[in-house]
Amino acid sequence: ADAYETLADLGYGYGPAFQGLRALWRDGDEMFAEVQLPVDADEFGVHPALLDAALHPLPSGDLWVPFSWSGVRLHSVGATALRVRLSRDADGAVRLVAFDGAGVPVVSVDELRLQKMSREQLGAAVAGGDPLYEVRWVDVPVPA
Repeated sequence: ADAYETLADLGYGYGPAFQGLRALWRDGDEMFAEVQLPVDADEFGVHPALLDAALHPLPSGDLWVPFSWSGVRLHSVGATALRVRLSRDADGAVRLVAFDGAGVPVVSVDELRLQKMSREQLGAAVAGGDPLYEVRWVDVPVPA
């Protein structure tokens, strides 16, 4: 089955701009993916849709979303396609290393923690409602 049909069955709803997974390989506990942007990436270090697509191979029957990131490094900018290596440690944390088509490192993540969600929780988050956080701008005096 198409990866995005499988993801939709799990509760993920990716629109065309976020359907960047092109190929996927598995070697034991490690996964390798090829992802590509359907849009221009010039304005971003790593386009959010491209980074999101790099995580699409991760779901394994449950609904998981990125929760916390640490050790994120941007090595180069402007990539429109990535080759990605994903692995998990014994705790379930994900490590990601991504390269462009020429093999140049683009982004690496030492530890990505995922949070399990129910379809109801995801639906409520997508539908909106009262946000847990809000942006509130506060004027700050300029130092003398």
